[in-house]
Amino acid sequence: MEPFGANSALYVTGLVCLGSHLIGVLLFKRILPDGAWRRHPQFLAHQMVALPLMLVCAYIGCSAWFWPSPEERVAASTVDGRVHGVTASGELLARVVIGAQLFWDIPTTALVPALYSQLMMGHHVGLTIIAVVCSVTPWVHHYVPFFAGVIEVSAVPLVIVDIFHPTRYGDLAEGSAVLGAINMACRVLFALLFLLFRGLYFPFVICFVLRDMVAVMTQGTEIVAPMITVACGVSMTLLQFFWGALIVKQLKKLLAPPPDSDGSRYAQHQEEVKVLI
Repeated sequence: MEPFGANSALYVTGLVCLGSHLIGVLLFKRILPDGAWRRHPQFLAHQMVALPLMLVCAYIGCSAWFWPSPEERVAASTVDGRVHGVTASGELLARVVIGAQLFWDIPTTALVPALYSQLMMGHHVGLTIIAVVCSVTPWVHHYVPFFAGVIEVSAVPLVIVDIFHPTRYGDLAEGSAVLGAINMACRVLFALLFLLFRGLYFPFVICFVLRDMVAVMTQGTEIVAPMITVACGVSMTLLQFFWGALIVKQLKKLLAPPPDSDGSRYAQHQEEVKVLI
């Protein structure tokens, strides 16, 4: 018998993420001997939790999206199946997202300065709202594996990139050939995966979501859930475009030749690249 009933995945994910984060903070701040990890224990604990969580979500999402079960294929063949059909992977991932966001990601983003930004908080809140709608109704389970799983592939190398950001542990990457190579490889990999999965694939799938929402609203029986889905979908897509534009801008600077003879402006460009990618 599941201790939390149908919401076991929600509570287990949330409590495991929160508990692991607190253990990580204790580890980096108190247990380990003095070292670089003492600078940002809350941030490192967050990354320690984020990496395995993203890997698990990406695995579940990619498995369901690219290799769906026969039942999921049948559900995906009609508007009603895509919008109202119940799938095990969609239900699971929606609850995992809710648990992780409510118990761990939103609180840590709000309380840890190294993690906070208005855009990231808006992203977390919007993701939680649509996940709640998906879980409670049920609603658009067909699309959950993509938005809660497939696109997380691009976020995996970002965990490493964020660690070696100049405002955190960039000095370690600069002082070590191995760490520097890992950082550069992850920066390039993140940029390519982001542009592929979030810059191109994300809006492509959103078009199908919007098409289904229009089809549902034209029936005149449901308005609120489709409107929330459209609002969150459009907002998230614009956010991907905004981030994608920044990445393209920095990639152009990274590949650009020195714009002046003494290289001073090029050096400034390189510093900007380090900050954003």
